Amino acid sequence: MNEFLQQFLIESRELVEQAGTGLIALEQRPGDAARLDEVFRAFHTLKGGAGIVEFAALEGAVHAVEDLLADARTGTRALAPASIERCLACLDQIAEWLDVIERTGELPEVDSSYATESASRSGDGAAAAIAAGKEDSATSLPPEVAAVIEAQRALLAEGSTRSFAGRTASAGLVAANALRFCGRIELSQRISRATELSLLGLSAQPLQEALLQSLCGDPRQPAATSTLPVQPEVAARTFRIEAEQVDALVRLAGELTVAKNAIGHAVKLARAGDASLADVLTDRHGALEHLVGELQSCVLRMRVRPLRTVLQRLPRLVREMAATLGKSVTLVIEGDETEADKTIVELLFEPLLHLVRNAIDHGVESKQERTRAGKPATASLRIRAQRRGDQILIEVSDDGAGIDLARVREVAAQRGLVAEEQRLMLTEADALALIFSPGFSTAAEVTEVSGRGVGMDAVRTAVARIGGHVSIASVPGRGTAVKLSLPFSVMMTHVMTVEAGGQMFGLPLEAIIETVRVPQAAIAGVGTAPAVVLRNRTLPLIDLAAVLGVASPPADEDGATVVVAAANGEWGAFRVDRIVEQLDLILKPLEGLLAGTPGIMGTSLLGDGRVLLVLDIAEMLQ
Repeated sequence: MNEFLQQFLIESRELVEQAGTGLIALEQRPGDAARLDEVFRAFHTLKGGAGIVEFAALEGAVHAVEDLLADARTGTRALAPASIERCLACLDQIAEWLDVIERTGELPEVDSSYATESASRSGDGAAAAIAAGKEDSATSLPPEVAAVIEAQRALLAEGSTRSFAGRTASAGLVAANALRFCGRIELSQRISRATELSLLGLSAQPLQEALLQSLCGDPRQPAATSTLPVQPEVAARTFRIEAEQVDALVRLAGELTVAKNAIGHAVKLARAGDASLADVLTDRHGALEHLVGELQSCVLRMRVRPLRTVLQRLPRLVREMAATLGKSVTLVIEGDETEADKTIVELLFEPLLHLVRNAIDHGVESKQERTRAGKPATASLRIRAQRRGDQILIEVSDDGAGIDLARVREVAAQRGLVAEEQRLMLTEADALALIFSPGFSTAAEVTEVSGRGVGMDAVRTAVARIGGHVSIASVPGRGTAVKLSLPFSVMMTHVMTVEAGGQMFGLPLEAIIETVRVPQAAIAGVGTAPAVVLRNRTLPLIDLAAVLGVASPPADEDGATVVVAAANGEWGAFRVDRIVEQLDLILKPLEGLLAGTPGIMGTSLLGDGRVLLVLDIAEMLQ
């Protein structure tokens, strides 16, 4: 990507975010002239940037919307909700084009007639022009991606029902990742939604149909999926860095060079058999350790981003969800300037989306119900964010009806989560905890927004994956508050390395309760699975080598080396060959076709050059 295109990409993303936020605000306050001017300038600057890089299609699309906004500024046309919708549709198309530029380093190929048609249309025709641009820019799948997808269809076609869930989840994940990798974000999202439907309905048909549609280029949206807009989750590959941070890196690079030369001197002493070598190495190691610590701190500061980058995507989604459900909701965001590591910020969108969906669908009452209860017809949904020490705290609260604990207890008994006689004995905290059970939902029917039972479970799983936890509080008739506690950064990970089946793996240190040598007599079968009793607690015994598909060594008749770990209230004992050492690592997430592989948090390199897989204890215990 050349320098001009890279700068255009960075600035255009900021302008798209600015324009989108402004449009949502204008819908609430149509008479805000200052905000209208700000939105107009954002679109006008977008058009100017498109002209500099000679992106005629974007220039034409923005020109059509610019005419509409110009009429609103002069008062010749009202900026009605339909007009705002057209402007937002234009921003959606621009965002898709920017994703293509970021992935390929080149301008997307769009039919040459698109720019002329867009520019010649009035503001009322902007949406149609944008839709035409989407069709023109659609391209067939690359051959290698089509062959991934065909392989997943073949996998689904296998008749075995024993491993249905695993095959379905695997096929959907691989296909969605392949489509996302080649820039087909919308198709990737369709595959993900179809995978969810197949798993919930215990039928491969929804996913098979979605895979076939992606191969055939069928533009129709599967009938069973949500019509709500789902914004693509694309991690930013370019961002601005303060000059002072770059200067700090340059200084550290110089000091590291000095440290490297000092180690070279130690090598010469070693070759000469100098007796002072041990003292020299100890001194140099201490200096190097200090510099590496400074470097890590500097890099972490460079990765810090405000939560605004994810929170500003929610107002439009709230608007669409409320309209779909016929409810009136005002979103208030506080503390969006709070900063966190970019990995945390990027992973926040999914859990926040589930929380917002649940709040609007289950928590917020209809206008009529709120009026009868003496509440304002418009509900309030509030998101507060703050940093406290090394933790980021986020609270999502509403002033709705609160959680019906009687209904929660009833559903729990119906689904066999608790015995009927225990249902009424559950404390409030125990009943609230049931909401996080996989597939749990109190909804009477599935809606376009929620009701499939994947909300709170998905929130807890996503938050736990980055080392955080979730708590919930609710007052009948007054509302519900969900609190997320997250680490400021997940780059540095403390792990214990273990060996299983001749390979090295990392276990997050915060999940480990203890390590112990268990005699063979303490291992017994519970049903068809082995278990071990430790301190009057019966734990499932998980053979790490067998679970990960590596060859297990012969069983030791004297006993087993076991790592006891816990996550999200679940306990388990992992059988390993041996325990090696504790390490501080900078974790690298899985990318490409392996992205999202269950059970693996990420990878790092060991001192001898081997790749270390760091395991996700929470998912393995599930």
